[in-house]
Amino acid sequence: MLTGILIGLLLSILTVWADYEATSYGFLRRAQASFRGLDCPVILGRNESGTVSVKLFNPTDRTLSPGVWTQVSTASEPDSKIDYVQLAPGEQISIQRIIGPENIDLGSFIFVDAFVYSTYPIPDRENTCGILVLPVRGALVLIPGTLFSILFLVTGIYISHKNGLPSSRSRPVVFMVATAMLAVIFGFMGWWVQAVFLIILTILTLTTTAGTFFK
Repeated sequence: MLTGILIGLLLSILTVWADYEATSYGFLRRAQASFRGLDCPVILGRNESGTVSVKLFNPTDRTLSPGVWTQVSTASEPDSKIDYVQLAPGEQISIQRIIGPENIDLGSFIFVDAFVYSTYPIPDRENTCGILVLPVRGALVLIPGTLFSILFLVTGIYISHKNGLPSSRSRPVVFMVATAMLAVIFGFMGWWVQAVFLIILTILTLTTTAGTFFK
């Protein structure tokens, strides 16, 4: 079970690392409101391409015509593009940009900023995301890492239950399993602040209950 928790922790750290770095990359933060429609890959290989999506939804009863300014990192100046769209009431559309090796900066990251101009009654909105770039394809890290983590965790819980682990020892273990898995899920969703909180909580619990795994 300890192996599963450690794999889950490592995976969650990888999923939030780039998003955290994106907040201080150098994009000018112009909007006060956060934009939840930015969807980025979590991890890409060094020679791999991916798709960034900016999803827009019109919740009003009037037609909106917002402008969307996206910036993608490069080794020099960010690659900027402005798209103007028209949204009918209740309509949802997606604007996509292809990212790849040419967008890598700081050695191992790709950063994206999406700024949606205000259209009454919706204010300016903005968000950033980061993609971690590794020597191997992202799927070769995310899929096996997730599967092995779940496998070790489920197996560990089953063995603990079968051997009648006392509740005083099982509760912290179950708590760490839950926080580690939630951190991974939040990392995949781009909720890096919540994921970091859960990572810290898992590490603190692990350090204070480490003896549980060796009794």
